[in-house]
Order: sequence, then structure tokens, then C-alpha cells
Amino acid sequence: MKKIILISIILSLTSCTSLFLDKALEKIGVFEDKVEIQQIKHKNKEILFIGMHHIGREEFYNDVGYKVDSLQKKITSYFTNLWELTSLMTL
Repeated sequence: MKKIILISIILSLTSCTSLFLDKALEKIGVFEDKVEIQQIKHKNKEILFIGMHHIGREEFYNDVGYKVDSLQKKITSYFTNLWELTSLMTL
């Protein structure tokens, strides 16, 4: 009887773990297909921020590549370093 209870508890916990993991991954944006570009303005300067995460779907990274390529054609300069970005904001 104890074995049956123990096995049922283990099975219910492992199934809930995958649900919690899926919800956590969904919350950080792992399952998103499109990237969101945020616009930050400071005085007469404008910064476009592309939020990234290390785990994602192929469609997400394809969309990032497409938007970065499109933005590179439209803008005159861009920064890839957070240090450069923060020093720009303090000017």
C-alpha cells in the first residue's frame, strides 16, 4: 500500500514539474515567434532595444535577423555593446 501511494505521489509531482517548467519558459518568452523592439528616447537621441534570451525557437531568431538587417539599412550607426549604450545615455 505504501508503495502505491509513493508511486502515485512521484508520478503526480513529475507531471506537475513539466507544467511548471512550461509556464516558467513561457513567462520568459522562450516560445515567442517574434521579437519586440523597444524604443528609448533621451534628449535628441533614440535607441532601439531588441530584447534577447538564450533559449528560443528558430522562428524567433529568424525574426531577429530580419529586423536587425532591416534596421541596419535604415539607421546610420548602431551599438552592440551595453557599455557604449550607457555612455551614450549619459551624454
